[in-house]
Amino acid sequence: MSGIMNALFAVSSGFTPVPDGPYTTGSGSSIVVPVGCTTVLVEAWGGGGGGAGGNGVGNQGGGGGSGGYSRVSFTTGFTPGTSKLNYSVGAGGAAGASGINDGGPGGQTTVQTGTSFTINTISANGGAPGLGGSPGTPGAGGTVNNTNSGAVNTTGNAGSGSTAGAGVTGVNPPDAGPHGAGGDGKSGAVAGAGNAGFNGCVIFYFT
Repeated sequence: MSGIMNALFAVSSGFTPVPDGPYTTGSGSSIVVPVGCTTVLVEAWGGGGGGAGGNGVGNQGGGGGSGGYSRVSFTTGFTPGTSKLNYSVGAGGAAGASGINDGGPGGQTTVQTGTSFTINTISANGGAPGLGGSPGTPGAGGTVNNTNSGAVNTTGNAGSGSTAGAGVTGVNPPDAGPHGAGGDGKSGAVAGAGNAGFNGCVIFYFT
């Protein structure tokens, strides 16, 4: 996998609220729970780690790990039409430059308490970057911190050699992902840069 996927923010519901997004960045953003909502489900992915560069003479770049994934639903603790959730979406890690150069780490995605909506902060951490070397070292998958009742937390997938860790697939259509994949490291006999990780994602489902 390679390149940067824009962070995705989407809303799905049984009563067709207007989507607030999608976002390519989501730092310090918020969303209001729609009037008529009885259940809020949140899915969050951290950004993928960037792949390392290679020099083409035996030093290959390691692939970046994918971001961690978390989901949780709420049926109480909010007031439709008033309550807000705040969120920030983690960016994909930077690509390692040509030569023996490491990639950058994926960014952390968070969803936390907003107006009239109290939750424990959901943190889906970014994947670790691939490292350059002979051979390069792939990055580990991102971890998750979500202590809300009923939360499902999944550590991201580690890279393997120069291949990036695949993004974790969510469970809810229409956009279950995967998101937050790592970037491939540079391999082969020609020197070159690695690939950037994919951005993280937040999806809210209001029903």
